[in-house]
Amino acid sequence: MNRVLVAGMLVVGCVLSVLGDENNKAQGPRAKKKAPNVQIERKAPKPPRVVELPDSGVYPAEEILALAGVLSGRAVRLSSERLRQTEVTISEDIAGSNLTLAELTLLLAAHRLYLFAVTDPRDGEILLVSKDPEWSDEPPRFTLTLDTIGMNFKEAATRVRKALKSLNTRLPAGELPVFSLPDKRTGKIIVGASTQATLDKVSQLLNRYGLQKQQPNRPRLYSYKGRFRRVEDLAEEVTKDLSKGERNVLRIVRNGRGNRLLFRSPPELWKKLKLKFEELDQPTRR
Repeated sequence: MNRVLVAGMLVVGCVLSVLGDENNKAQGPRAKKKAPNVQIERKAPKPPRVVELPDSGVYPAEEILALAGVLSGRAVRLSSERLRQTEVTISEDIAGSNLTLAELTLLLAAHRLYLFAVTDPRDGEILLVSKDPEWSDEPPRFTLTLDTIGMNFKEAATRVRKALKSLNTRLPAGELPVFSLPDKRTGKIIVGASTQATLDKVSQLLNRYGLQKQQPNRPRLYSYKGRFRRVEDLAEEVTKDLSKGERNVLRIVRNGRGNRLLFRSPPELWKKLKLKFEELDQPTRR
């Protein structure tokens, strides 16, 4: 089957849902219900290059997935009714933006909605939507997400790959190999196995490698909008006195719209940064 339209290996830091409905699993493959369709009206023979996002707010997944249907010229099918409960947040920073299909795919993936271009025997070319970034006709995968905040990402990814290579040589006959999906942009590594028992072994192995540290002060996304001074100048002053450990857990992203910076930081560090920003962001005296 022709598959995969995913603009990158994303994951925003938690254990991913397993594809399929639990009731359907219990009944066996012959009892599967037909996946529901999101109705898409093809407005032109040739799909547009971009579509405009709506105003900022929280939207049902179907409304935003409909835009993917327009961009691709395909009907959109959900792999499970549960996906209808997913909500997609359009922030003020991107509201009204014109997005290509690749960019919209990234936005949906950030909400754990992954698109796959497939050919259905009856419906033809469609976009299938799944919570599983590795969706296929193969058996469901069980996954965990490793957060590498505070680690050297390249080194962590290499150690995970070596650990899984060793584990794969000891798997029971016929069991699918364990895989890893490193995503440098988010600092996360997804690890998947075909059984929960094997995934538990993976977790124990990664703990021995020092790759699953408990992080009660888990980093979150924050933003600061400059009032009187340029945020780039403020960021340089605010961060110059940070310790090496604080710098390791802080990520700053320049937002192209307005005088704003986006931060990924532990909550305690953000409190410190916010106070410093407000202290320095004052009108220039003449």
